[in-house]
Amino acid sequence: MQNLKLLPLLRGVKFFKERNLTDEVLYKITRIAQHEFAKKDRVIFMQGSVGSKLYVIIDGEVSINLKNQEFMGLKREKIQLIS
Repeated sequence: MQNLKLLPLLRGVKFFKERNLTDEVLYKITRIAQHEFAKKDRVIFMQGSVGSKLYVIIDGEVSINLKNQEFMGLKREKIQLIS
């Protein structure tokens, strides 16, 4: 995915919307963003580990487990990017 195509996606992410980030700031984020694909059942990070990334789910779903209990399932419908 071209990073510039991430701009419309980031505009719609609640985390960014609540902070009233300008398109200029969002564009800077797209310049450093990296696309990462995770296969089913891959552990992205463990509880208690130091965070070094912010993940934005473009397609698919993710589960969060606390002490081996499913906390919530997060899902994002497929996004149609404006080209």
